[in-house]
Amino acid sequence: MMRLTRWQWVVLGLPVAVVIGFLLVAAGVQIHDWGISWIWAVFTLLFVGWRLLLVKWTRPVLDQVEAVVAEVTEELEATSMTAASLPISSASQQAEVALQQVLEAARLDPPVWEDWAAFWQRCRNW
Repeated sequence: MMRLTRWQWVVLGLPVAVVIGFLLVAAGVQIHDWGISWIWAVFTLLFVGWRLLLVKWTRPVLDQVEAVVAEVTEELEATSMTAASLPISSASQQAEVALQQVLEAARLDPPVWEDWAAFWQRCRNW
């Protein structure tokens, strides 16, 4: 997957931001001309209420996710402590070396969807 840099995100988001900014300014000018500037208070209360509901409804899910992450972290720490005390077998060392070789060889390969032949050739080699 390709990762975009910060300036690329800015360039991609700029047209949307300009359109939204123009609409907000135009709406603000029209609301000011109509003399109903109290409407901004209504919008503010609407967004504050929306935020409060969002926090209230997503809090249980967030607590569950934090509990699962803590549990998995504890299990990983316990597993790593147990695995560290066991001697490493020759077969696992060979597997680790082979895996490192495959990863190093495939590091500069193009993505699978761009070069299927190279992908299948690498699959047959290992």
